[in-house]
Amino acid sequence: MPKNKIKLNKQERNIAIAAAVIAVIYFLQGGVLDTVIGFMKRATGQMDRHQLELKQYLLIVAQRDEILKEAQAYADYFTETGKDAKTDQETESANLLSEIEELARNGNVTVTSLTPKEIKEADATREYRVELSTQSSQKDFVSFLYALQSAQSIFYPEKLQITATRVQETSMVTAQMTLVKAVLYIGGKRQ
Repeated sequence: MPKNKIKLNKQERNIAIAAAVIAVIYFLQGGVLDTVIGFMKRATGQMDRHQLELKQYLLIVAQRDEILKEAQAYADYFTETGKDAKTDQETESANLLSEIEELARNGNVTVTSLTPKEIKEADATREYRVELSTQSSQKDFVSFLYALQSAQSIFYPEKLQITATRVQETSMVTAQMTLVKAVLYIGGKRQ
């Protein structure tokens, strides 16, 4: 099979090479360079966001000593943890569970499940978590949430899932929630 070679003079060959180089650069720019430039812009934006978050965290950390000093100044208003921190935590957890049960009982809310979860500690705080499942009428459930919010212990819901059903003429609510109670403590703080 004979090969057909296209014979170009020097000027035509230079024009063909220049056209090929321009075409390759055009395709590289569209496919590769735009992708790389887009990636670099996204990475720069993420880095800027992370730097801003770090600056905010540094401001919070810088206030740590001031917050601990203020907490120490108000130590008389907080219950100090004793030497046996495990017993204190168990007592506090038991008090927390009984307080939730009492609020539910007073609000005509049926507690189907009440489970204490892990206790998270920081410098001067301890967070108690409780998983709670309830059944009640909608009105009683709203009253129960209000009672939780205005209780002697300050609870806040970390997670809340509500399922409403209609039984005869009454709207019933089944709820699963994770409640958190944050406690400031001074005596057992770690430095």
